[in-house]
Amino acid sequence: MCEKLDETLKKMDLNFFASGVFKMPLANFKEALLKNEVVLLDVREKEELNFLKFPFGINIPLKELPERYSEIPRDKVVVTYCPGKLRATMAYLFLLAKGFENVKILDATSSEIAGIFKPPYIKKLLSEK
Repeated sequence: MCEKLDETLKKMDLNFFASGVFKMPLANFKEALLKNEVVLLDVREKEELNFLKFPFGINIPLKELPERYSEIPRDKVVVTYCPGKLRATMAYLFLLAKGFENVKILDATSSEIAGIFKPPYIKKLLSEK
């Protein structure tokens, strides 16, 4: 894994960070969720879910990711999430090092995510399933 991580980090130059290719804006996430093209990987601790839990995606706390990453589908874009983006970034790097090819970090706050779930969107989301 260290060799793959080394390769990944070497690609992260100024152009990489300036491009923002590692982020997924909320609007893109919203549309991809409707099309069932993404899976949200929520890396928060179980205790945090008592205060705010999203009814989609999967929760694997960051500290459990090394043992549980096989639970993450590889046929969808994996979008990592935590409120401060630090754990989401760590999960992003870990998954790339494990060979996941389509990983992004959700570029949104908790309140922005919660804000998309208005009746018209919920109805659309439910009808797509």
